[in-house]
Amino acid sequence: MRKLVASAISILLAVVSGSAGADPADTIGIGHHARAGAGAVTASASGMAAAYYNPGALADTSSSASFGLSAVQVLSELSPGAADAGGGSFLEVGGALPLLNREGVPPIWLGVAALMPSSGFYEMRLQDDTARIFPLYSSRERRLSLSAAVGARVFDALSLGVGIQMLPTVRADVALDLSDSTGNHALDVDVGYTLSPTAGILVHPISDLSVGLAWHGENHTWLDLPVDVSAGGVALDALVTTQTYYVPHRLSLGIEWRLHPKLAVEADAAWQHFSGFSAGAPEVSLYAAGGKDILGVRNTDPGFSDTVTPSLAVTLRGPVELSAGYRYSPSPIPEQSGDTNLLGGDAHTVAAGTRVVLSESEAAPRRLLLDAACFLTWLPEQRDYKDRPLVGNPGYPNVAYGGTRIGLGVGLEVEY
Repeated sequence: MRKLVASAISILLAVVSGSAGADPADTIGIGHHARAGAGAVTASASGMAAAYYNPGALADTSSSASFGLSAVQVLSELSPGAADAGGGSFLEVGGALPLLNREGVPPIWLGVAALMPSSGFYEMRLQDDTARIFPLYSSRERRLSLSAAVGARVFDALSLGVGIQMLPTVRADVALDLSDSTGNHALDVDVGYTLSPTAGILVHPISDLSVGLAWHGENHTWLDLPVDVSAGGVALDALVTTQTYYVPHRLSLGIEWRLHPKLAVEADAAWQHFSGFSAGAPEVSLYAAGGKDILGVRNTDPGFSDTVTPSLAVTLRGPVELSAGYRYSPSPIPEQSGDTNLLGGDAHTVAAGTRVVLSESEAAPRRLLLDAACFLTWLPEQRDYKDRPLVGNPGYPNVAYGGTRIGLGVGLEVEY
């Protein structure tokens, strides 16, 4: 029976993945301005970036429509090197266009933005929370993030918008016969999705000042994986439960001040409800005859805390546009003193970018723009100490972590 249980547990854990606590767009950015300005775009987002950062900014534009395509490469140089620290190649596509733009009627716009790993819609890596992992940058960063929103300019000084964000998920049913290779073996997989709401507002109190407020609803996916295990006449019902993905509630406030027709400064602050993160690894239950769980093991609360992230961006507009930004992201992850090894630290991000007009037509208003942006995120090294002997724990007796992440994005955008 002991060997049967051990075999069943190893197979169960092999069909579920670790979880993460951030949207890919939060760590990589959506659109050129967000990457070049370290995410300070709540009051100045436009085009596809507005679909994610502030739907209320969609209709606040002078162009007729826009479409953009970008490639982004992220290199993670975080230690320990064996930890899952995300990164890789990504593709970004999206745009914005008017659904209703008639005289006398408030303009209504549609915006769509998608960020995904270049190899497909998502990637999956098997992890347990005792393994060393950076949950904010893990393999779950390599996953499709899709946003769609509509926005309307209600008055000249007021725009409103609402939208949804979609993240894919996987559900499955498993049947195992450990004693007969020709027995009942089945794996039924269903690739689905979860939706969360977004909303935003953009106000111009005076002509040179913009104030944006945006809310992103929590998005999480619970995986309940029932497994039928049999071996030599012994039948066990198993259940694997895990939070496969978690994106916290976020409330963002941004203020942009146009100091000069060509110079603008924006300051943002974003509150994130990370304390809602409830699980870092799958829970496995094995039910023998009579329905008793013979394992009785449950995860402890990871103890994440809410955070407030400030950011600042400066943009110099003209035929050649220049942007720079800084963001401070306090870590929501507590000190790791027990079995878990969820790594993270306060992060400092500096970013810069440029955008140039490649061609412009006066006959049919159209501009083709080339943009490039880079960012560097630095996590100062820190060390967590284990408070009791944990033989076999990869983080015992202490674990040090920190390092840098570097991102580079290059894209083309067409404005009509």
